[in-house]
Amino acid sequence: MSKPKVIPQKEFIKLLAKSSDYHEYEIKDILNSLAVVVAKALKDEQSVKIEGIGTFTQRKGIFRKFRSVIHDTYIEKVTKNKVDFKADNYMSNALNPEELDLPFNPNN
Repeated sequence: MSKPKVIPQKEFIKLLAKSSDYHEYEIKDILNSLAVVVAKALKDEQSVKIEGIGTFTQRKGIFRKFRSVIHDTYIEKVTKNKVDFKADNYMSNALNPEELDLPFNPNN
């Protein structure tokens, strides 16, 4: 399985601007604000659900104890917190176009 192509941010912003009739600078501001607000909510131990996209949740790091082969000692450490993402049904169904009925409408 080949690695999927990553759409560069500038290209993604252009696609969103074209799709929404907003200016590129507005899209960029919205995406930057989205990142800040989601990160703050996750830090405050809240999940963020974006209709049509999915839910972001913080996964707390876990306590681990492992043996260092170099120093022949045991090290105790807490792993880093991470972000879990669970795709919304619309997003999941978009991967299977034959099952997709209608375009996403946030007002329904």
